[in-house]
Amino acid sequence: LEFPLFQATAAIIAKTGLVENVAFASRLTALLYFYLSVLFLYLVCKEIFSDKQINFAVTTIYLCLPYNIYYSLEPLIDYLALALALAYLYFILLWLKSGSSIQNTMFATIFGILSVLVKPTTTPIVVIPIIAFVLKDIISVYKHSFTQPLDFQFMVNKILERRGYWLSLGLMAVIPLLTGYFWTRYSDHIKGS
Repeated sequence: LEFPLFQATAAIIAKTGLVENVAFASRLTALLYFYLSVLFLYLVCKEIFSDKQINFAVTTIYLCLPYNIYYSLEPLIDYLALALALAYLYFILLWLKSGSSIQNTMFATIFGILSVLVKPTTTPIVVIPIIAFVLKDIISVYKHSFTQPLDFQFMVNKILERRGYWLSLGLMAVIPLLTGYFWTRYSDHIKGS
């Protein structure tokens, strides 16, 4: 049972009276979330690649894929799930770049939670790049520690020096996972009733 964010958005659009029926509101919602996924794909590319031509090429290819052209008008939650997962990745990249900003921690956590709630099977797509970028950051920060003999006390002191970093990283990882776990248990309970 997925979290009904897509359906709520479509209902809000339908209630505005700007569209004739719920089916059209659902298609419009799907299109809006498709373009939101385009925006976050572009922003992620902008953070990863310094070449503007690569950013433009990736975004253009994504926009022009026949699969995307066809399914962007279907009332499916997939583009919402992808947009939320890409937003999660984007705000973690900003968090890594900014040196553990609280604002980026909050946004990453919120988008991580929403991503897991809406469609838990989409979020793992961005987890692999997140792990890669976080490991790259950890290695760049602690590279001098890896060249010395293993000293447990030294490692603990290094971790305590950056406890805000580790706390934020833990929050951005654990809170979405726990939320997804409890939502899945709740929805399984509902299905079982």
